[in-house]
Amino acid sequence: MLHALLVHEIGYDYPGSTVASCKAAAETCISEEAKAFLARVVDSLEQIGAAFSDLPRLKELSPPLKLRRQFALARAKQMSDSVEQASKKSVWRQIATQIPIKAGRGTFNYRDASYGPSVQMSSISHSIEMPRREIFDPVGNAIRLWEFRLAKRGEE
Repeated sequence: MLHALLVHEIGYDYPGSTVASCKAAAETCISEEAKAFLARVVDSLEQIGAAFSDLPRLKELSPPLKLRRQFALARAKQMSDSVEQASKKSVWRQIATQIPIKAGRGTFNYRDASYGPSVQMSSISHSIEMPRREIFDPVGNAIRLWEFRLAKRGEE
């Protein structure tokens, strides 16, 4: 029952996080039984992931290039407005000097009649894993969650 729950419920919605958590838990496990169980869960999820990745992408379901471009522009405008609004309320942004960079791979500063060392630019990224059911079938998932709330103990 636990295998089915981890693979078909939690693993279906969060495959990457579930595999990473099971691998991390298997490294710290003392029991060989638990390690074998977690290895079976990871193997099952990786097989399902390989089957999903082998499926061809349907061109009919991908949005047109013009729509993607419009979405990217709207998203960039939204992000720039968000940064501007956050900057107004941020104490850090009020006391720090903002240095716009027009071109190049790094920046440097000028203080006390000398130039500081060059600082190379790097990227910062953060992401979260969305439940797969919420992306593929939000209405069906809402109904499923509603049925879970209505279910009583002992009912099947």
